[in-house]
Amino acid sequence: MLFYKETEFNKVELNGRIVEIPKDWDVVKLMDVITEAKPGFACGKRDDNGIIQLRMDSIDPDGRINPNAYVRVPPPENVEEYLLKPGDILFNNTNSVDLIGKTAIFRGEFPKCVYSNHLTRIRVNPNKTIPEWILYVLIRL
Repeated sequence: MLFYKETEFNKVELNGRIVEIPKDWDVVKLMDVITEAKPGFACGKRDDNGIIQLRMDSIDPDGRINPNAYVRVPPPENVEEYLLKPGDILFNNTNSVDLIGKTAIFRGEFPKCVYSNHLTRIRVNPNKTIPEWILYVLIRL
């Protein structure tokens, strides 16, 4: 990230490290910038004509959705609760050490899709942060 030379910085302690951030930035807790953190739904059934469901292997290590890694499942009755919107962050919350913590931003790769219970959908308040910043923070942890 580039800053103009005129930018003034504050030194802030984060997780035992001193970092510099622009003076006009605030240090906040994640819970103060998110509007929702919702796990997906489990479905062991497959349906060639069903809705696309993103799963653990749908998230690449570089923070992108792999458009070739999904399954089709019968849509749940409450499908609207699980539809992804561009800007939604998907965080892998279960399974192996290699998979836990994998994170990506859904950018509308599919016009209509949902996500599995192994993922948590995070939505942020756009007046407080951008999804890309949260993605960066979660990948760096």
